[in-house]
Amino acid sequence: MNEAAARLLEMGHVPLIGVNAALPVVSKANVADNYKAIMDISMAVIDKCEAILMIGESAGANREMEHVAAKGLPVYWLVEEVPFK
Repeated sequence: MNEAAARLLEMGHVPLIGVNAALPVVSKANVADNYKAIMDISMAVIDKCEAILMIGESAGANREMEHVAAKGLPVYWLVEEVPFK
């Protein structure tokens, strides 16, 4: 994910990785459900995005992708599909 984000940054985008934002916070928090906390943060991050790049699939990534697609925003599957900014 970080490698793909680095390529997007080089292309002029501001890449955000929800799980990267969530993990350090959740690892320090005393919460009952770590997965829910991670997804809550990840979904808050993805809600601010203009598109999503899917470089792999998981339940969480698919949920993020469905959220972005439901807003009518682009879903990309390859870095090469993302337009330069």
